[in-house]
Amino acid sequence: MVRRFLPMLALVLTVSLLASGQEAKDGKDKEKDKDKKDEAPKSNIVKAPEGWKYVKAKDMSHAFLVPREVKSEERSEGSFKSGDFSGKTATYVATLKDGRTLVVVQTNLGGPGTKDMKIKDVYDLMYDADKAEKGVKISEPKEITVGKRKGQEYFVTDKDSVRRVVTVVVPGRVIQLVVEADKREKLMEKDCDTFLTSLILYAPPKKDAKKDEAPKKEPPKDK
Repeated sequence: MVRRFLPMLALVLTVSLLASGQEAKDGKDKEKDKDKKDEAPKSNIVKAPEGWKYVKAKDMSHAFLVPREVKSEERSEGSFKSGDFSGKTATYVATLKDGRTLVVVQTNLGGPGTKDMKIKDVYDLMYDADKAEKGVKISEPKEITVGKRKGQEYFVTDKDSVRRVVTVVVPGRVIQLVVEADKREKLMEKDCDTFLTSLILYAPPKKDAKKDEAPKKEPPKDK
């Protein structure tokens, strides 16, 4: 199933190599400060709705909701280095019983080549990458609320399928949540909205934290 998304992921990597993280030029100390800001109070726990479960990233940097009952689930990881750009990718793919596919791709960015890029530039590049695919039609991007953050949403349509894509860019990384189906109306169901807007960014738990503990909701973004 992951193979179906390789063209999209290749495009993600191509533009993500140039992406965000202008804050990365200030070094590791600033990234550590950012992590502290994203850490939520221990009392602020988010519970999954009935019939859903949280899937945590391997690096414990984020979580998202998927239905408890799925046909299959897959994870994969990768790394890349090209010139002044380097990074790692983590991909989650779930196939639902009705044939729809849920995908989450995180690309962690690094290297001196990212220092002059702004967050807005990354959104534009990600959108332009999907727009450049041959034989597709793409809708105009619109702003969408994803957890406590703002993201970008658009639809990519080809002759065989439709993708509803939500992109969230934060310093140093890009996270895309995608639902694919054979018809656009299948992407407008309530469970798609739940998945696409469920992203939570949170600080990694301490070593003695329970693995089954629900993810912590991120606090309101600093103005």
